[in-house]
Amino acid sequence: MRKIDYPILFIASGFGAGFLRPYAGTWGSIAPAILGWYLAAHTPFWVFSLVTAATIALGVVCADRAEKFWGADAKRITIDECAGMLVAVMALPTIWWVYLIAFIAFRAFDVLKPPPARQLEGLPGGLGIVADDVAAGLYANIFVRVLLLTVS
Repeated sequence: MRKIDYPILFIASGFGAGFLRPYAGTWGSIAPAILGWYLAAHTPFWVFSLVTAATIALGVVCADRAEKFWGADAKRITIDECAGMLVAVMALPTIWWVYLIAFIAFRAFDVLKPPPARQLEGLPGGLGIVADDVAAGLYANIFVRVLLLTVS
């Protein structure tokens, strides 16, 4: 491993969350939920969107490189959870219980991987690592929106 790989592996680990045990994926989802809350409350929507898109793109590249070092979809790679969680909370009301429901729904959809998330996981390299979590984030976001419509 070259020194240049350390920052890439750090990013791929969700900025270190991938080293936390147990449930690295859950740990990797907490910081982006908090970041999403901050961005939604204090920045224009385009900033939130840009950060989310950059996290997805950076996630694909870094996860691809990290997979070559740590192995196929290694538990240490949690940048995909960061990307998926940002998608899960995108444009939702910044109410604590809404974010909590989005967090729980994202983790459930990430574990269950309903179609086509399971199929997206089969895409090559970093794209497959990140795509299924983005799909889980979309499912969670839609789930929360439907839930909010039914309780209002």
